[in-house]
Amino acid sequence: MRALGYNTWLYKYIAIIIAGIFAGIAGTLFASWNSLISPTQINVTTSVLALLYVIIGGAGFLFGPLIGAALVILVELYVSLYLPERWPLILGILFIVSVMLLRGGIAPYLIKVWRKSGK
Repeated sequence: MRALGYNTWLYKYIAIIIAGIFAGIAGTLFASWNSLISPTQINVTTSVLALLYVIIGGAGFLFGPLIGAALVILVELYVSLYLPERWPLILGILFIVSVMLLRGGIAPYLIKVWRKSGK
Protein backbone atom coordinates (compact mmCIF):
# COMPACT_ATOMS: atom_id res chain seq x y z
CA MET A 1 0.00 0.00 0.00
CA ARG A 2 2.89 2.28 0.72
CA ALA A 3 4.21 1.67 -2.80
CA LEU A 4 0.84 2.81 -4.16
CA GLY A 5 1.17 6.11 -2.32
CA TYR A 6 -1.12 5.52 0.64
CA ASN A 7 -0.15 6.86 4.04
CA THR A 8 -0.13 3.54 5.92
CA TRP A 9 0.87 5.13 9.22
CA LEU A 10 -2.25 7.31 9.16
CA TYR A 11 -4.55 4.34 8.53
CA LYS A 12 -2.94 2.35 11.35
CA TYR A 13 -3.28 5.35 13.65
CA ILE A 14 -6.95 5.79 12.77
CA ALA A 15 -7.59 2.05 13.32
CA ILE A 16 -6.02 2.22 16.79
CA ILE A 17 -8.10 5.27 17.68
CA ILE A 18 -11.32 3.57 16.53
CA ALA A 19 -10.41 0.39 18.45
CA GLY A 20 -9.75 2.47 21.57
CA ILE A 21 -13.10 4.22 21.22
CA PHE A 22 -14.94 0.91 20.93
CA ALA A 23 -12.99 -0.55 23.87
CA GLY A 24 -13.88 2.48 25.98
CA ILE A 25 -17.55 2.23 25.07
CA ALA A 26 -17.56 -1.52 25.79
CA GLY A 27 -15.89 -0.97 29.16
CA THR A 28 -18.34 1.77 30.08
CA LEU A 29 -21.33 -0.36 29.10
CA PHE A 30 -19.96 -3.35 30.99
CA ALA A 31 -19.38 -1.30 34.14
CA SER A 32 -22.86 0.18 33.85
CA TRP A 33 -24.47 -3.22 33.31
CA ASN A 34 -22.48 -4.95 36.04
CA SER A 35 -22.61 -2.00 38.48
CA LEU A 36 -19.15 -2.97 39.71
CA ILE A 37 -15.70 -3.61 38.30
CA SER A 38 -13.61 -5.77 40.57
CA PRO A 39 -9.85 -6.31 40.35
CA THR A 40 -10.42 -9.85 39.11
CA GLN A 41 -11.95 -8.44 35.93
CA ILE A 42 -8.98 -6.15 35.25
CA ASN A 43 -6.10 -8.61 35.16
CA VAL A 44 -3.79 -10.33 32.73
CA THR A 45 -6.12 -13.30 32.30
CA THR A 46 -8.74 -11.11 30.65
CA SER A 47 -6.20 -9.83 28.13
CA VAL A 48 -4.88 -13.33 27.50
CA LEU A 49 -8.40 -14.61 26.85
CA ALA A 50 -8.90 -11.91 24.22
CA LEU A 51 -5.66 -12.99 22.54
CA LEU A 52 -6.76 -16.63 22.69
CA TYR A 53 -10.01 -15.73 20.94
CA VAL A 54 -8.07 -14.14 18.10
CA ILE A 55 -5.40 -16.83 17.80
CA ILE A 56 -7.77 -19.79 17.95
CA GLY A 57 -10.39 -18.23 15.69
CA GLY A 58 -8.08 -16.64 13.16
CA ALA A 59 -6.83 -13.08 13.01
CA GLY A 60 -7.08 -12.69 9.25
CA PHE A 61 -10.85 -12.98 9.07
CA LEU A 62 -13.64 -10.71 10.24
CA PHE A 63 -15.51 -13.41 12.14
CA GLY A 64 -12.38 -15.32 13.27
CA PRO A 65 -12.23 -13.83 16.78
CA LEU A 66 -15.97 -14.34 17.16
CA ILE A 67 -15.61 -18.02 16.26
CA GLY A 68 -12.64 -18.31 18.63
CA ALA A 69 -14.59 -16.68 21.46
CA ALA A 70 -17.53 -19.00 20.93
CA LEU A 71 -15.26 -22.04 20.90
CA VAL A 72 -13.37 -21.02 24.04
CA ILE A 73 -16.58 -20.26 25.92
CA LEU A 74 -18.12 -23.57 24.83
CA VAL A 75 -15.00 -25.46 25.91
CA GLU A 76 -15.04 -23.69 29.25
CA LEU A 77 -18.74 -24.39 29.73
CA TYR A 78 -18.84 -28.05 28.78
CA VAL A 79 -15.46 -29.19 30.07
CA SER A 80 -15.99 -27.46 33.42
CA LEU A 81 -19.12 -29.57 33.90
CA TYR A 82 -17.08 -32.79 33.85
CA LEU A 83 -13.65 -31.58 34.95
CA PRO A 84 -14.25 -28.41 36.96
CA GLU A 85 -10.64 -27.76 37.92
CA ARG A 86 -9.02 -29.01 34.71
CA TRP A 87 -10.74 -26.96 32.00
CA PRO A 88 -7.74 -24.56 31.66
CA LEU A 89 -5.63 -27.60 30.77
CA ILE A 90 -8.04 -28.55 27.98
CA LEU A 91 -8.08 -24.94 26.81
CA GLY A 92 -4.28 -24.95 26.73
CA ILE A 93 -4.28 -28.14 24.67
CA LEU A 94 -6.78 -26.53 22.26
CA PHE A 95 -4.49 -23.50 22.00
CA ILE A 96 -1.41 -25.63 21.30
CA VAL A 97 -3.25 -27.68 18.68
CA SER A 98 -4.55 -24.56 16.96
CA VAL A 99 -1.07 -22.99 16.88
CA MET A 100 0.68 -26.15 15.71
CA LEU A 101 -1.86 -27.55 13.24
CA LEU A 102 -4.24 -24.73 12.33
CA ARG A 103 -1.81 -21.99 11.34
CA GLY A 104 -4.42 -19.39 10.44
CA GLY A 105 -6.90 -20.38 13.13
CA ILE A 106 -10.14 -22.26 12.73
CA ALA A 107 -11.92 -19.71 10.52
CA PRO A 108 -10.14 -20.52 7.21
CA TYR A 109 -11.04 -24.20 7.55
CA LEU A 110 -14.64 -23.41 8.40
CA ILE A 111 -14.83 -21.13 5.35
CA LYS A 112 -13.51 -23.95 3.13
CA VAL A 113 -16.13 -26.33 4.51
CA TRP A 114 -18.84 -23.67 4.03
CA ARG A 115 -17.85 -23.10 0.40
CA LYS A 116 -17.70 -26.83 -0.38
CA SER A 117 -21.14 -27.43 1.13
CA GLY A 118 -22.65 -24.62 -0.96
CA LYS A 119 -21.66 -26.19 -4.29
